[in-house]
Parts: sequence; C-alpha cells; structure tokens
Amino acid sequence: MDRNYSFFYQGESDRGVLLIHGLTGTPSELRIVGKGLQKRGFTVYAPTLAGHGKTEEELLKTGRKDWYESVKEAFFQLKTKSKRIYAAGLSMGGILALKLAAHFPEIKAVGIFGITLKYDGWNIPRMRIITPFLPIFVRIPGLKNRSFSETHPFGIKNDRLRERIIGKLSHEQDGVLMQTPWKSLNELFRLNHSVKKQLSNVNCPAIILHAGEDDICSFKSNAVFLKDRLKGPCELHELKNSFHMVTIDSDRERLTELTADFFLKY
Repeated sequence: MDRNYSFFYQGESDRGVLLIHGLTGTPSELRIVGKGLQKRGFTVYAPTLAGHGKTEEELLKTGRKDWYESVKEAFFQLKTKSKRIYAAGLSMGGILALKLAAHFPEIKAVGIFGITLKYDGWNIPRMRIITPFLPIFVRIPGLKNRSFSETHPFGIKNDRLRERIIGKLSHEQDGVLMQTPWKSLNELFRLNHSVKKQLSNVNCPAIILHAGEDDICSFKSNAVFLKDRLKGPCELHELKNSFHMVTIDSDRERLTELTADFFLKY
C-alpha cells in the first residue's frame, strides 16, 4: 500500500513555509524542522514529490519536471492558507526552492539546507569520477539501470542518531530509498544546470545552511558557490556538528532557529 508522507502544520500567523525534501527522500527528513517552525508561528506544508516515497521503479517514471510540478502545486495550495510564503529545502529540495523563487517573486525568502549543486563530498570518490559521464551512461542499455548505494555514515555525523534512523529505514518505515538511480541523478544534474542559469532571477533574501564536513557536497563548491551568485540579502552559516542530512543531524535545532529568525525579518 502506498503511503503519503506529506505533512501540514497550521501556525498562528499569516506566514507559511513550503518545505521540500531531497532526491530519494520524503518529507519525514524535514518533520523536526517543520514542527520547530510551527512553534514559531509558521504554517508549514511539506509535500511528497512525484515518484517519491514508493519504489525505485516509481521514481524512475518521474523526472525534474514532475518534481517541480509537485512543488508548484504545493505552493498554490499553501497560498490559500497563508499570505506571506517562504520556501526551504534540503539537498535537491533547496534547488527546487530556488527555482520556485526565480519564477514567483512573491516568495518572501528561501532557506537552502545542504544544497547539492556539485557532488564532491569526501565520502563519494567513486561518484565524483562517474557523474561527469552520466548523460552518456544513462543511454547505454547495460548501464542505464544502475544505481549509487548509500554508504556509511549515511549523511549523519551523530552516531546514536544514525543507528536509530538506519534501523527505521531497514524496516521501510519512512519510504526513503537507500540507493539513487543513475537516471534520477542525471535528472538532478539537468535541474541544477537550468537553475544555475536562473539564479539572477532570485531576488528574495536567502539563508544558506551547510555542513562544513558535508560528506556528499562540499561547503565551498555548493554553499559558498551559491552565496557568491545570489543577488538579494544572503546569510551563510557553516554547521559544524552535522554531515549532509543537516535537518536531522545534531545541528537541526540551530538550523530551525536560524531559519525562523531569518524568515521573520521579511
């Protein structure tokens, strides 16, 4: 049976935050942040992106355009509940938040958590070698169905937290895939390419939070790269107690408070 991992938390103000999860993930990876933002008065909506929360086969039926359509649909739904809208996302979700802000200037501010513009982290040397050739590989019958598998430390620096989360995933409680299909990753890279060209259209304020030791996407090539190219007011924070999954790792409460404080300025 398919499960819908989306969540909606009603806040006490006219401010609403659209939270967007990452590739192969679900809104569950943003639930702690969502509850924290609700406590600060925000209404929060985190949709499940097309093809996610199910099987690898279902994910492969979708691509970057489908994922963005999920975000736009959620944006329009949240607009019926809140007057002031913000967008934030983890990993690929941050890229989709930027794309939304480039297209809809009524977005008041964006939160970018562990953005994945370039896969160059310390834990994925093999992926760094292969990814430049993905556009070719996904067209070769013998290679196009391959996947990258998640490996230790699974984006989580906190040992106890990692053990608990991996235990849940092993029982398929959260709908998260532990491998990323090459085809889906190539779709993400194509999304990245288009969003980089649209950054000049992102005029709203932005807060970027990224792990200094991100095992998937380095701080300099992703967070610093993005800050240097955004036009509006921008804050950049290096999180020192997390790896890639900053919304569930040890810095999650600091991330939530910094994001709430930043959004409340606008």
